[in-house]
Amino acid sequence: MRVFKWGNDLAVQIPEEIVRALDLKAGDEIDVHISRKRGVEVDTSEVASKMTREQALERIRALAVKLPAGWKFDRDEANRR
Repeated sequence: MRVFKWGNDLAVQIPEEIVRALDLKAGDEIDVHISRKRGVEVDTSEVASKMTREQALERIRALAVKLPAGWKFDRDEANRR
């Protein structure tokens, strides 16, 4: 898939064979799950949209990156411009 600029955002162009396989149409909502190998998994089922908060947090935790020992988040530093 190719990434391109669309206004201030980035967009992904979905190849026609994937559009046909998933029976996608303009305006459809899909869930995209990111893999560590820069791949994506697309879920068009209604089950994904009914995910609980706990399930969503578990998916986020599964993607967690190990931080250096002693690292602390500093909100002021993060928001400094």
